[in-house]
Amino acid sequence: MEIIKGKSYKVKGKSEYFKKKYGTCNPIIKIEDKDTALWQGGWAVQQGNPGCMLFAMRSGFEHLPWGGTVWYGHIEINFPKGAGLGELVHESELEEVK
Repeated sequence: MEIIKGKSYKVKGKSEYFKKKYGTCNPIIKIEDKDTALWQGGWAVQQGNPGCMLFAMRSGFEHLPWGGTVWYGHIEINFPKGAGLGELVHESELEEVK
């Protein structure tokens, strides 16, 4: 599946991280861009970036693949001002919204 910037996808699987944080294992995320387009060297070499640190821990706990593309986007939940929280997701976690 081709991931397109600006498009929304469903996070698939049974992520306890997403369940605890958003009340569902499978939130909808609107993709902003690849991690490498946003941060020089990508998420893995960032120091002190909370989103990158959370993804590092989550990728270990949830056994996400090391290869492939990591995407950054915003979870689409009804926040007071309409802005969702930013998250990093591996391409293998995404599926089209039906």
